[in-house]
Amino acid sequence: MSESKRNKRKERYKVKIFPVPIAVKEIKEDTTVNTNIPSKNSKKEILNQAFKFHSEGKISEAEKYYKYLIKEGYKDPRVFCNYGAICKQHGKLEQALYLFKQSTKFFPKNADLHLNLGTILKELGKLSEAEIATRKAIEINQLDADSHYNLGNIMKDLGKLQEAEISIRKAIEINPNLAVAHLNLGNIYIELGKLEDAEISLYKAIKLNPNSPEPRNNIAAIFRDLGKLKQAEISVRKAIQMKPNFAKAHNNLGLVLKDLRKLQEAEISFKRAIEIEPNYAEAYSNMALILKDLNKLNEAEICLQKAIKIKPDYAEAIFNLSFIELLKGKYQTGLEKYEFRLKIKNHLIINCKSKLKRRDSKKLTKSEKLLLICEQGLGDTLQYMRYIPYLRDHDGVDVSLCAQEKLHSLIKASAIDLNPLTPEETNQVSEGSWLPLLSLPRLLKVNPKNPIVSKPYIFSTDELNKKWKKILSKETRPIV
Repeated sequence: MSESKRNKRKERYKVKIFPVPIAVKEIKEDTTVNTNIPSKNSKKEILNQAFKFHSEGKISEAEKYYKYLIKEGYKDPRVFCNYGAICKQHGKLEQALYLFKQSTKFFPKNADLHLNLGTILKELGKLSEAEIATRKAIEINQLDADSHYNLGNIMKDLGKLQEAEISIRKAIEINPNLAVAHLNLGNIYIELGKLEDAEISLYKAIKLNPNSPEPRNNIAAIFRDLGKLKQAEISVRKAIQMKPNFAKAHNNLGLVLKDLRKLQEAEISFKRAIEIEPNYAEAYSNMALILKDLNKLNEAEICLQKAIKIKPDYAEAIFNLSFIELLKGKYQTGLEKYEFRLKIKNHLIINCKSKLKRRDSKKLTKSEKLLLICEQGLGDTLQYMRYIPYLRDHDGVDVSLCAQEKLHSLIKASAIDLNPLTPEETNQVSEGSWLPLLSLPRLLKVNPKNPIVSKPYIFSTDELNKKWKKILSKETRPIV
């Protein structure tokens, strides 16, 4: 499910600090202390003082002591781990990575150290390395819920949802009261389309942590997918009540209100999300859809350009911008951007795995073999199949069409393709290249001055025409 349709899920990554196992984010730095390190003290005394400062939240002093110990060659894994945690807290991720790696070298049998290493590797986007480090932590200590939980989130980011589910469920098996694990398991179920299971997991997260707004916001997204818009609105408003500056919940509320056709209210919600989080690309993209529906095309275009500036590879925003440009008559750039639909997760394309190479936008050549594969719904196939006879008759292209089987008889009767293919038959085509059917207007450079096909092109058989003429002639009410 795309991010513009669903907010990002909250995740927890725990860095374990020695000797007090607390998360770095819980430490509040106290810079009021200015202590010189007494060189006459033993390394052990200095280390204990460092731990004391760290646990008291006197981060600057703890950092000074850790640096001193490392400089003096004191190779204790706790020093490297704790100093690495401070670097992580201050956003010095590469330095933290070095320190965590050093800690695992000095103490390779400690699961927590490998867990910390996996955590920092994930934050740096090195997912494969993060997986290796986290699996090493599990190998050492198979009963650590945090390790299984972190591995599940790494697997989710790698797109391995089934493996992610297994790992998160293992974390819950070890620690049934780990609320954040139930939350993220619910999120994984949403990605897998298991909405009932997702709802159960999210309600469990709420039961364990009633003051957390995230599961309520995510349940609202489930209700929206199920068309239960009123329930969705109630749930997401509850999340906002609990956390007024929850940008993702305001974005989610905007989506619900959009579906309820409360466009002005939806616009307000998206604006609020952007006020809270100015670089919220998804909120800009979603607000643009509202502005488009309100016929504010220039404002919609500005919103989408902002979304793309924030997130240059944001396929859904580029796809949405294609509609604005097409509505404004910018066909060339609009059709180019329309290709980004194929990069959007869960884009509907017929279930077919062609062995052929996808065709680019270069000019068609005579006798070229081209396989066209339908996408989206029946109506899209009916609209875009008009170009197939033109390709065959005007450009001399050898065209084959893979279409929904429901339309095969009509495709044949209309002489669009006398032998349309099923997805199974398509897999056996071994010559030529393939192209999504809805990419034809771009290939043929269709625009209002060059419509290519403007005459009727869909026809039924004489037999069916006579049959329905007879049936409908008995109808006395208006026929639509």
